[in-house]
Amino acid sequence: MVVDRDDLLVYASPQLLHFFEIPDFYLQAGTRLRDCLGAIYDHCIRSLLAPNPPSREEWLAERVAAHWRERFEAFDRTSKKRIVRLLNRRLPNGFGICAISDVTEQKKREEQWRSDLERVEVTEDILDNLPQPIMVWDERNIVVGINKAFAAMTGRSEEAILGCPAAEVLEGRFLTSLRQAEQQLGCKRFVRIADPASSDATTAAYINRIGKAERPFTAVTFVHIDGAPHLLRGIMPASTHETSKSPVVGHADHSRHASRIVDTDLVAIPASSVSPIGAADRRMRVAIASSDTVFVANALSVLPRQASDHCIVESPYELQALIELARSASLSIDLIVSDGVFFSGRRDWDSIATLIADRGTVAHRLDRHLRATPGVPATADRSVREPEAAGRANAEILVVEDNEVNQIVFSQILEGLGRSYKLAVNGAEALAIWQADRPAIVLMDISLPDINGMDVCRLMRQRQKQGEPRAAIVGVLVPAFDHDRERCMEAGMDDVIVKPLSPDMIETLLDRHLGLRPTADARRF
Repeated sequence: MVVDRDDLLVYASPQLLHFFEIPDFYLQAGTRLRDCLGAIYDHCIRSLLAPNPPSREEWLAERVAAHWRERFEAFDRTSKKRIVRLLNRRLPNGFGICAISDVTEQKKREEQWRSDLERVEVTEDILDNLPQPIMVWDERNIVVGINKAFAAMTGRSEEAILGCPAAEVLEGRFLTSLRQAEQQLGCKRFVRIADPASSDATTAAYINRIGKAERPFTAVTFVHIDGAPHLLRGIMPASTHETSKSPVVGHADHSRHASRIVDTDLVAIPASSVSPIGAADRRMRVAIASSDTVFVANALSVLPRQASDHCIVESPYELQALIELARSASLSIDLIVSDGVFFSGRRDWDSIATLIADRGTVAHRLDRHLRATPGVPATADRSVREPEAAGRANAEILVVEDNEVNQIVFSQILEGLGRSYKLAVNGAEALAIWQADRPAIVLMDISLPDINGMDVCRLMRQRQKQGEPRAAIVGVLVPAFDHDRERCMEAGMDDVIVKPLSPDMIETLLDRHLGLRPTADARRF
């Protein structure tokens, strides 16, 4: 489907009727795009989104605006239970193109792939946390899988064992017993293997044949963990025997330890599970748990870049997976920063210090906690630049733009005008650069992948300290959102420009707000 700059249909392929059952006269040249979309809503969308469909005007306003975006992708379900993909492009001359394709089978495969992947992850997690040591080798007798208990029993890392021949891991007589039992499996599900070092034929392990006939695998499950190390090749470390007694490797029993309160806002954390943050080669590890992009941006703005590692999770499932991954790598998470949404019910992470705040207070409270933590430099009031930025000049312009084509346009115009600038591709990065450099002017795209540009502007205005020079923030709009001028001004912006951009437009804008002559060595930082 092709529309002109007045949103009138220039051409619509008859194949569109295969996806949306609407009268064919809506596809005639000269029909308003709004009327064609309205027919699709009336005949298809309304019934599919019942019992609570969006209002007709809201749906039409959203879709018409989307057709004016430079690039837009949406998925709709049709009355025939098919899924169609709508890919919109708005060309520089104002003409818009919408390509529609049936992606039902692709979506089904993606859903099946996600389901299979989740099932594999659950299965791996169950096997990995069984108390019995397990190892698996292929038809070439190469070890292809082990669980945590087996790694603990051997005293070696998973990487050191995987890929090794089974003969390098297991004691000779025991391996011979396994191979003999493997030949006797036949149609049996598993066979018990006696301990060759025991006179009373004590069961040492079970052997199972798994996989398909063309790709068989052999799994060995050890029974007596305490007595198993002598079945392995080589001398085990002195601590291995003690380690192997733990039923689940990597999960400490915190009930034996006294708890301490790190801060009045923090959940109790076992004192014995905390490593001193100020120790050598030790960076603070922080998990930011929130789906609120403004909350995340505020938390990131005060985290010290040189003394911390952070990870952002958006659901309780992701947070639990992160904690289990850290435990499996013998890493501790020092702090969870959350907006409290994840903490309404059962908590599997009560052993980790947790700071709960809202989007308006998280920066202040996190900074207060960091100041009280030995070895972590505070960042809320940086009178000294970070080491990596020492001696580096600040750019006078910050461009906040996620579209790569527009980034190139901005770069060419600003370099041609001899202006120094930096690029940010999302709201969080824009806030970080603005916090550190305080550029004189910010060119702000209002449609960003993480935070609305107006919200970014509000945050900048909130963090503007009294007595500091006021940065000029200019909203960059597309024609379809020209009506957002007032909202931009209400958010604290000083000016608004509308794409497409031109060197004359940018030069006039910069002269109006900066009033400075360009520097001779201006460049992008």
